[in-house]
Amino acid sequence: MTTPVVGQTIIVKIASSPLREVPAIVSVVTDTNTVNAVGQIDVNDDWPDNGPGATHPTYPFFSITRGSGVLQWRDAAVPTQVQAAIDTAASGFATEAYADAAAAGATAGLASETYVNNAQAVCQALPGTGATISLALNTARRPSTTRPTLVTVTGDWSWNLTAIGTQAGTLTLRSDSSSSPTTARARATFSRGIGVGVTISDSGTLPFQVSYEVPIGHYYTLATSGTGTFGSSPLVTEQTL
Repeated sequence: MTTPVVGQTIIVKIASSPLREVPAIVSVVTDTNTVNAVGQIDVNDDWPDNGPGATHPTYPFFSITRGSGVLQWRDAAVPTQVQAAIDTAASGFATEAYADAAAAGATAGLASETYVNNAQAVCQALPGTGATISLALNTARRPSTTRPTLVTVTGDWSWNLTAIGTQAGTLTLRSDSSSSPTTARARATFSRGIGVGVTISDSGTLPFQVSYEVPIGHYYTLATSGTGTFGSSPLVTEQTL
């Protein structure tokens, strides 16, 4: 139920038998249900007995309430001719379904709000402080699902020869979107050998360092192969960018 406004047309019932109703213009709004109004000419008969008579085309109603009784008012229906004009005008507008489809088609190629906000956050945020983590060799890890990450690995490879021969080892930092990454991004290779005439005892340790900027959501692993021994606990540092 809406509150009437000044200037609104309402219908006032002035008699029930026979039924007599007249249009009126709201002049004062007391509350949602109570108004003063100016009744227009009664085309069926004279005004009520206490009215000014047929010589006056209008009639004042004071503090009449909303309802269906005599000297009560109700909302006026939209005239048939006016409703027809509205329907005709509206027929030229796009339907809601058409408008929704058009909007969806227009925005299909645009980035989503979530994507834009995430991209903006990535661009504006400063690099984080590097953190040392524990990662076993040949074990995959995903450092971040929201930021690219600079991974730096330092460690060592050792050998121990007690006869003529060669030991050779390779550490490869692999990274891609797979949870078992296979794409080589950085590599450290080592080789040590003993030939004839050299004392048959040789051992030592060589350091290495590899680094790679792991993209958002990608995994990396430190894969080893060959002979010799890689330290089981390399120093791995991750820094979000």
